[in-house]
Amino acid sequence: MFLFKCVSLPSSGSMATLLFTIKLPIFILYLAYSLHKERRINMYVKKDNTFDQFKDYIGYRLINRKNHEAQLQLCPHKAFLDLAKVYVLKLTEEPTQHHLNKVSGKIVFGPEFEANEMDIDNSMLKTWHIALEELDKIAEKNISRLAPSFLCKNVDLLSAMGLDIEKNSPFTEYILTNIDAWDGAATMLYTDDIAKLAEKKESDVYILPSSVHELLLMPYENVDADQLCQMVCEINHSQVADNEILSDNIYQYSRKDKKIHLIKTPYVFNKINGAVERR
Repeated sequence: MFLFKCVSLPSSGSMATLLFTIKLPIFILYLAYSLHKERRINMYVKKDNTFDQFKDYIGYRLINRKNHEAQLQLCPHKAFLDLAKVYVLKLTEEPTQHHLNKVSGKIVFGPEFEANEMDIDNSMLKTWHIALEELDKIAEKNISRLAPSFLCKNVDLLSAMGLDIEKNSPFTEYILTNIDAWDGAATMLYTDDIAKLAEKKESDVYILPSSVHELLLMPYENVDADQLCQMVCEINHSQVADNEILSDNIYQYSRKDKKIHLIKTPYVFNKINGAVERR
């Protein structure tokens, strides 16, 4: 996830301030979720388990196709741009001490449950005697219930967490995740929050892949796509765990065709010198 590190970009100091405001609330979400115990599942698929026992718990998450080629050989999936939709069992068992309140935007301390997940692999489909298309339909039906989306403006979330933030902040980025703040990037496929934001702002929306857990949404307001690409690539390879990187590319929601489009990054991370360079 994005943490506190302002990258050097060919722009004014306002971009550095923007990076700080983007990363602060996500850092707080990360600290909250890191309190969870190691995720585990005590419920396994065995030969005597029927599909009916699991179908209401089938959801999905998004991962990078290129970075997870070996994993994708073993599990059912569908491609979406440079990403892959992989299917999971979303089971809740362990009580946790905190959760995101969708209404207030606050991290609430109280009786909620940690969302445990298990990836669905090819052997499970064989056991259940179902095809990929059926699995996908079931997951799409379930996902909004299993992982409701959570959208808020950056400054509003910071204020809800008790930080003194000016309400007239010049930055207009939003955070989109789910109420568990886990695998929340998948919300770009099943919520209409992005479309509603685009209509509200009367502009297309940049979608920045902060990590597999959340997205940053930025309306087209004097923001340069090239700078955003450089920022995402820089932070991915300095502040985000390898298994949590969603993509070095960014995305655009178009009001014209109401679709999400890929904006391929012109930058690449050089592992030898540890620098982000233009291709």
